[in-house]
Amino acid sequence: MTTLVEKYGPYALIAGASEGIGKAFATKLAGQGLHLILVARNASNLVLTQKELADKYPVEVHTIRADLSTTKGREAIISQTTPYPVGLVVYNAAYSTIAPFADTALEDHEKVLSTNCTAPLHLLHHYTRQMKRHNKGGIIMVSSLAGYQGTALIAQYAATKAYGRILAEGLWEELRHDNIDVISVSAGATETPNYVKSQPVHARFGPPVLSPAKVADTAIAALSKKPVVIPGKWNRLAALVMQRLFSRRKAIEVISANTRKMYRHRN
Repeated sequence: MTTLVEKYGPYALIAGASEGIGKAFATKLAGQGLHLILVARNASNLVLTQKELADKYPVEVHTIRADLSTTKGREAIISQTTPYPVGLVVYNAAYSTIAPFADTALEDHEKVLSTNCTAPLHLLHHYTRQMKRHNKGGIIMVSSLAGYQGTALIAQYAATKAYGRILAEGLWEELRHDNIDVISVSAGATETPNYVKSQPVHARFGPPVLSPAKVADTAIAALSKKPVVIPGKWNRLAALVMQRLFSRRKAIEVISANTRKMYRHRN
């Protein structure tokens, strides 16, 4: 059985790695023997995660503190990883706001766009060229079920998550001929620190909240097998209902009603 190290190479880069889903990916990949390059904005969490993983697994754990919404941050990642043959990229970094579109500062809209779209574009453009030279590699794009339809109060975030999924789908077909596996992970509600801080309102008949480890396990298992995976059977069922049984208008209204409820709860 081919190991992840043999299939993708010795180093994995994880953007948004200091907690939540990103940390779960780091833990799983370290457990399978990959050296890690962890990227995040929060320096203290990044150091804690580095120490925890380095103490537990016999792998190298490097860190890069960078703001992916900035050109400087993206350039720092690319320059600092030059010595390492990165064969697997996990893009988990994301930025979001929940507020009326017109009331949100343009700078915040631009940060959502740059973190969720511009940054993965820049990083994947760089690392796919490197992977093609080695004729192997893997890319995991952490997207969201929010990217399957427009949603009031998170319209910009939902649109950027659709971008990530569609980008991954296209690259799945294009790059598999170069022995590079690509997958988009459409995560639903996941018990990350940011999710808990958001004071979520759970829909009465909504899918259960998943653990970050479940999301990471599902993505790694599906990599090389399909272009998109939705972790959790209830999330898959909910996506089926929203996409196939509801009209487009109904799907938007249902999801937006839940987002409005969350916004009122928080404010």
